Amino acid sequence: MSLVAAMLVVATAGPAAAFAGVPNVTIVRYPVEGSDPAAIRASLDARRPTVPDTGVRVDALTRWDIGWRWRGSRADRCGLSNAVVGFSATVQLPRLATAVAPDVKARWDAYLAALAAHEARHARAAYAARTEVLAALRGATCATANAAGEAVLATIRARDAAVDRATDHGRTEGAVFE
Repeated sequence: MSLVAAMLVVATAGPAAAFAGVPNVTIVRYPVEGSDPAAIRASLDARRPTVPDTGVRVDALTRWDIGWRWRGSRADRCGLSNAVVGFSATVQLPRLATAVAPDVKARWDAYLAALAAHEARHARAAYAARTEVLAALRGATCATANAAGEAVLATIRARDAAVDRATDHGRTEGAVFE
């Protein structure tokens, strides 16, 4: 789904719609208050989540987990050919908890749509990368499989960080509320 399409979906159906087609996504909403843009921004700044690895405060945050397991079989004692990769994600998004004027609400809705679309981009990329993890596991030996999977996870994390650097955590994609 393109960023523009995701923003249109969110604008009409709510933030969870941006994650359609990505299983095991939990959206956690944190309350934001204020009656005007400055007060809302101050509330966002006070309540927004922190990126664990960098300590950077952001308006929204997607944390994903890709795990794997395998069972041995008679033909393949280690069982890497039976490897299975799982995925889950938790997304923190703001929720406007106060009534506001229609023009402020329209600005909020556009911001939230862009923010959810940006976070969905992270979730979709990680979900799609499960196939890379699976390929790495199946191409490894029993002794190197976990390290091979972890190496792919490091690559996925680096791509996630590059997206945030390139978009200033979604700001260049319209995720700005000021």
